[in-house]
Amino acid sequence: MRSRVMRIKDRLNTSEQSDVVYHIPCLNCPINYTAQTGRKLGSRIREHKSAVRRGDPLSQVAAHIYETGHEFNFTAAKVIAHAGSKTGRELIEAWASDDNSVNRC
Repeated sequence: MRSRVMRIKDRLNTSEQSDVVYHIPCLNCPINYTAQTGRKLGSRIREHKSAVRRGDPLSQVAAHIYETGHEFNFTAAKVIAHAGSKTGRELIEAWASDDNSVNRC
């Protein structure tokens, strides 16, 4: 009975999800960028792309691109986890970062 009454919500498109820890792979090597955001992932991806266009020296994504000539695969960005609190997201981000991450320590 419950299954007939309850409607399953449509899953949000990845770019519409917020409160996430995400991963962006490099197209040319095993390096990846892992980070967290409380905002919509699509907004954060647009900011990364803008940082690359501007050559922002504070952006780890832009730095990897300009130092190596590589390119990140923004369309393959993947949500690793969801967490409602910033502290929770930061803990997951630290746990998910590894030797192949370009994140700042």
